[in-house]
Amino acid sequence: MALPLPVWKGILKRIKPPHQPAGPSNRQSLINKSEQPKEANVNTKPLGANRALLLKSFLLFLLVLTAANSAAGQTQPRTERTTTMKLGFVDSQVIIQQLPEAQEAQRKIQSSLDLWQSQLDTMAKAYQTRLEDYDKKKAMLNEAAKLAEEQKLLEQQQKILEFRNKKLGQGGELQELQEKIMTPVRQKILKAIESVAAEEGMSFIFDRGAEVPVLLFGDNKYDVTFKVLDRLKRGK
Repeated sequence: MALPLPVWKGILKRIKPPHQPAGPSNRQSLINKSEQPKEANVNTKPLGANRALLLKSFLLFLLVLTAANSAAGQTQPRTERTTTMKLGFVDSQVIIQQLPEAQEAQRKIQSSLDLWQSQLDTMAKAYQTRLEDYDKKKAMLNEAAKLAEEQKLLEQQQKILEFRNKKLGQGGELQELQEKIMTPVRQKILKAIESVAAEEGMSFIFDRGAEVPVLLFGDNKYDVTFKVLDRLKRGK
């Protein structure tokens, strides 16, 4: 039997994928492979626990670096202890927002998303119209006619859900498109970061634009975001 209109309307409300702006409100790094919309959160740990674990891991990492650097300095003559490990950071959100290739990639992805969403909206409206018509006339139908119409409504529901999963679901066409379009952009950004790190003599560069911050403190003189952007725009 077809779902009642209020129940199905609730399902239709969940058809739209979550909006994912690339600005500061969404601090998920766009440099790594995480642009895909999430259909469900499969992580059973609370978000706060995950952040605490990541921060603890980062603190441990810094302690190891500090200890290693200190040990290396103690084993060398005093005149050779001036070399220190140099860290830097970038803001991937700024790079994505200002890099033309990244903006063009996001426009292509949004264009496909808008098209699929429009098709879903059309399918959903057609279903609602048919369901409302059935509700109006079902009192005048015999049992055989009711069953036939309800079966058609169920099939229409299934088509909507199948279309949504195919286009916007986990492993669907949207994720495939994002991976195809964003992979070259990520590779170009990472190559520029590696070049700047080599020129600046930096051992590590962190991304402070990630969803879970990995920097507890960062001196702005070590921010190489715009040097990376300059290199990208010059095509080197």
